[in-house]
Amino acid sequence: MLTVVDLSHIEYSSVFISKFDFVLAKEILLNWISKFRPETVFACDSGLSGRDILFPEYKKTRRDYSLDGSKITNEDERLEDLRLRSEFRKVRDEFRRVVSQQFRVLFSQGYEADDVIATIVKHSRSTDEVLIVASDRDLYPLLSDRVYIKTPHEIVTFESFYKKYALDPLYFVDLRSMTGDEADNVKGVYSIGEKRGLGILYEYETLENVLSGPRTGVAPKVEKYAELTRKSADKVLLNYKVLSLISTLVLRRFSV
Repeated sequence: MLTVVDLSHIEYSSVFISKFDFVLAKEILLNWISKFRPETVFACDSGLSGRDILFPEYKKTRRDYSLDGSKITNEDERLEDLRLRSEFRKVRDEFRRVVSQQFRVLFSQGYEADDVIATIVKHSRSTDEVLIVASDRDLYPLLSDRVYIKTPHEIVTFESFYKKYALDPLYFVDLRSMTGDEADNVKGVYSIGEKRGLGILYEYETLENVLSGPRTGVAPKVEKYAELTRKSADKVLLNYKVLSLISTLVLRRFSV
């Protein structure tokens, strides 16, 4: 089994757990990576994949919060946060040097770790099982009969995903395009949450089908929200571009 780890997730987690004691954070990170086998691959961020160009509000709300997740309320707190982030960037570079001495650390200049992981999965052998170690739902579209995701709380499989959503993971981005993604500051269609979004996809299968026009036989309540989606087609299509994973990157190996 190939294990692919979102290094950014481990970097932030070690810093949070250490309460910004960067010496302790390094010890925590070293302890974590010691548990992985030598063939493990780590993926790291080096930009926003151009999503902030497509959608300038992308992740913008995160700028209003400090590195520890608290709301910034005044200029002193903002300056302290800038100082902390500067220190974190230096420590992060050190983390990556340490990890790259023992493992393959891959990146693509200007792109997010999720897209690096998507590219690794796409180019993995069709007979290989892949375990992704990550913290959020952005990678769910990669789930298959051979690709699993280990979050801090559970291991998500194709079967467990389907049991929860009754949806092919490939179309999870279709759902998020309608509902939005609060963490990334991507706004969905007004009044469409996960339950209503799923109801639409159960009738239409894909976002493309929804936007193609109404179908006969669709329950009026569902069709009401499908029509709202069509009226917001520009927003929804932009969301789809912003939230879709990129799996065609040229990857480079981080080296000391």
